[in-house]
Amino acid sequence: MNWNKANKVLSGIDRLFNIFQESEGLSSIERDLLLRRIQDLYEVVLEGDFAEAVKRTEKPKLAPVKEMPKPVWPPKVTEKPKPITPKPIPKPVVERPKAETPKVETPKPIVVEKPKEIVYEPINNNSAEIEELFEFKIATDLSEKLSASAIADLKTSMGINERFLTISELFKGNKAQYDDAIDTLNSFNDFEQAKNYITRILIPEFDWTSDKKIDQAKTFVKKVRRRYL
Repeated sequence: MNWNKANKVLSGIDRLFNIFQESEGLSSIERDLLLRRIQDLYEVVLEGDFAEAVKRTEKPKLAPVKEMPKPVWPPKVTEKPKPITPKPIPKPVVERPKAETPKVETPKPIVVEKPKEIVYEPINNNSAEIEELFEFKIATDLSEKLSASAIADLKTSMGINERFLTISELFKGNKAQYDDAIDTLNSFNDFEQAKNYITRILIPEFDWTSDKKIDQAKTFVKKVRRRYL
């Protein structure tokens, strides 16, 4: 931009401002003169911007382009291209689920153990009270013979009252011990085994030789003897 020309135009505008400030108002001629000076300043600035714009819009010089050798057509083929063999597409492998054979467990044979036979060895006991329990009189009349007949099962041979009396007097009121004794006595093969069981287990445990129990104990032993007739 031409700065000298611009300074001159600005100085002229400044003088006009100083002159016009002293007057009360601007006439149409003074206004036109001021506008003309402003227009001059605008053109000076515009000329400078236009010149710089022209410089910016000038095309830059390009470097000379080297000429490329012309291609030879058709191109010379030195080697034959190898044929492209398409690769075979592998078939998808579908794995079938293996059918699991259910395991069949062979049932184990059920072994039923035979109950061990309880054998009581005879003992030597010369107690008079114990021997008295196993003294049996020979039946003479019909009633005694009927009361001495054989029975098949000790459980069913007793009525309710007799069973209650036997439990309360001979087994101290313990029904479980009574049932166990009856089952054991029913399992023997002969009266000798039953006698040894009574002598070794029941008499000492429940004190059947006492004065209060000996009569009921005799009645019970007689019934046990009938089981093996």
